[in-house]
Amino acid sequence: MWQDWVFAIGSVGFIVSLIPVFLTKSYPTSVTSIATSAILATFAWTQHSLNLDYAAATSAVLSFTWLMIAARRQVQDRRGLFFLMHIGRCNYCAKGLLQMGWCDRCGKPDTNI
Repeated sequence: MWQDWVFAIGSVGFIVSLIPVFLTKSYPTSVTSIATSAILATFAWTQHSLNLDYAAATSAVLSFTWLMIAARRQVQDRRGLFFLMHIGRCNYCAKGLLQMGWCDRCGKPDTNI
């Protein structure tokens, strides 16, 4: 089907456009990358169910690419891959501990996620 090729070529275009992201030191936030990856994985599954195999494969690769961007961001921040389990000092009050992305003392969110 021609729709398969349209979606596949569009996904390849997005993959190519993400190459500069890997060449820079500035990555999108982990939450953005993981959400984008999850949505694209859903698209891949849906396209596969419609027998759009090329589109599903390229969407799966694109989803994995966004997951790799999230992993690179976590390594860059030196927090590991489990960013929701990050425990550190609060950026605002410097006294509270950050747990699950929130300060246990002042209640403000971690701005580095």
